[in-house]
Amino acid sequence: MPEPVRSKVLGLIREIDARRGFDWDLSLGLTDVGNQRDYDTDQIVLDFAGLNLPFRLNREKSSEIGMRVTGAANFRRPVNFKVFGADASAFAAFTFDITEARTSQYDDYVFGGRIGLRTVGPNTTASFGPVVTSRLIGGNVYENRVALEAAFERRSLQGGSIFGLLSGAKLHNPTSDLLDGYETDAEIGFRRSFGGRGLIGISVFFEDKSVDDTLENFLRQRLTIFGRADARGGFTLRPSVYVEHKRFRTPSILFTGDPDETSWGGTFRIEKNDVFFGNGFSPFLLVTYQRTKSGIEAFSYTETGFELGLERRF
Repeated sequence: MPEPVRSKVLGLIREIDARRGFDWDLSLGLTDVGNQRDYDTDQIVLDFAGLNLPFRLNREKSSEIGMRVTGAANFRRPVNFKVFGADASAFAAFTFDITEARTSQYDDYVFGGRIGLRTVGPNTTASFGPVVTSRLIGGNVYENRVALEAAFERRSLQGGSIFGLLSGAKLHNPTSDLLDGYETDAEIGFRRSFGGRGLIGISVFFEDKSVDDTLENFLRQRLTIFGRADARGGFTLRPSVYVEHKRFRTPSILFTGDPDETSWGGTFRIEKNDVFFGNGFSPFLLVTYQRTKSGIEAFSYTETGFELGLERRF
């Protein structure tokens, strides 16, 4: 479209978006739960004052099929002032990610709440506000976190956009004081649409988790390439591949090798967008794969997963 027409259309979309009011999302699916990791070995060698002794790790290896339900309830309302010259709206959101298994120890619930301000300009959308989440595993509270999060997206009229996120969180774990601490996350990326029927993008993610537990005190960097393509027959394909490195800052002095990890893998999601059930639900299939290589063989593994379900489209 000519640039003046494009600008007008984008302006109308921004107005609709800012005045959205209440909306909700819901996804229901079957997924594999339990320990999906196939470790290279269960034997590890530890160093006791120069004496190397082998040990066998007693890992839980059972798995089963569970039900996963994810969703969100969102509310937006325009406010009567501008932020840095941009129109603003207040927002509130409640999210949940529930995995229910036949074996209760595999139950995994995550609940979150978020409030804040969202600004909408001619080319840039941004949001800022606190986020509170709580995770329960096997029916017991595993982690609570309170964070401040800022995100933005800057778009061009030619279909490209730069996006980013910055988050800082305080962690509290009722199961162990060693898991109390802080986490900082940052992401920057670029995506570009093609012909209105697909897009391709790339992002860089950084995580700094600082706790006293040696296996959870790490720095992680990830590079992801992702895409979307609308195919024939009402299918939408969403592939992504990634490579990441995790560096442990305070590895145990008992380790006889370097526990740092390098991982690579991908996800592939297929959506069938011309078939609907009930109130606007359509089917999807998600498969995942990850290969992790550590300097300690007992920490190297291959992990696969899947989810088959229905997601609300409108």
